Amino acid sequence: MFRPRSLALVAAVATTAATGCGGGDLAITTFGEDFIETAIPSEFFADGGSVAFSKFLVTFSEMTVNGADGKVGGEVAGPVVFDLHEAGPAEVATLTGLEARRYEDISVAVGPATDATLGGNAASDDVEFMKAQGFSVFVEGSVSQNDVDKTFAWGFSTNTRYVDCELEDGSLGVVVPPGGAGEWQLTIHGDHLFYDDLASEDAVLRLSAIMAADSNDDDVIDIGELNAVDLTSLPADQYGVGGASDVLSLGDFVGALSRTLVHHTGEGECTAEKR
Repeated sequence: MFRPRSLALVAAVATTAATGCGGGDLAITTFGEDFIETAIPSEFFADGGSVAFSKFLVTFSEMTVNGADGKVGGEVAGPVVFDLHEAGPAEVATLTGLEARRYEDISVAVGPATDATLGGNAASDDVEFMKAQGFSVFVEGSVSQNDVDKTFAWGFSTNTRYVDCELEDGSLGVVVPPGGAGEWQLTIHGDHLFYDDLASEDAVLRLSAIMAADSNDDDVIDIGELNAVDLTSLPADQYGVGGASDVLSLGDFVGALSRTLVHHTGEGECTAEKR
């Protein structure tokens, strides 16, 4: 996968003194991958179409690195706002002088940016916008299907903590090597906003219901229009909610998907806890 240059270190840095020799560092980065930086092509959608983001703002806070045995590694309090549409990976912070070992217990929160300070790679106007709106996630861009183009701009005030993060091979947390630097990447999966099921492993990407939500046919799909779409009006084999009894509309559904964006260093999984 293409990994463009990192941006400058911008967030507050927490440190913990290493015990004895052989300490190391941990670089925390974030990356939106090609789907956010460039586009989600038509071959990834079950019903065709494509998505291109022009902005993808995420507010990170409470990044903690600890051992399963209670060993405290470090913390980056935040909140700090990043635009994942910008070329990345972007550097969030570096924890320095950690004891070299595996830290199994890593977690991060994505919550409203009400007290965010300027930082990250997001423009100052975007940070102020996120603070004023109380958004944790804001995305805008364009969708295209069957030669019809529409735009969207969706903000979410969801508050989610991602815990029990494991790498794709199933190993928990991160490793700080002696005399070197480990990496924890907050990889954001923008395609999740277009899944058609909240619980099934067989969920696929779909656009038709979102395109059809543009009830006033002004080629702008807003949250109000998504909220007006009752999930029971959609095909029975699509937009399953699992046990989420409070997800009743397409807007609720996309909002619930906004709680699933953070992965651990590529394809690694975290457990999302609603707060």
